[in-house]
Amino acid sequence: RLLSKSRSLTEVSLDGTEITDEAITHLSKMRQLRQLSVQTTRLTDKSVDLLCQMPNLYFLDFKGTQISRDGKQRLRDNIQIIFF
Repeated sequence: RLLSKSRSLTEVSLDGTEITDEAITHLSKMRQLRQLSVQTTRLTDKSVDLLCQMPNLYFLDFKGTQISRDGKQRLRDNIQIIFF
């Protein structure tokens, strides 16, 4: 929640943290966020719609998450640069 109050952040790395799908709800309020890395976290398909709706997000690295093949495809269709 603290990060979501930092509206001017453009890059965030949460690799290897205990971040969950609930945290993406808060991160999605960061309208200026352009790059997000969430490698090796517990994120699932519950986060996909929120990630796709982030207007300025163009880079997402989500290797090692629990996002399904369908979720990965939806992210690929909506975010410019993506690593999985």
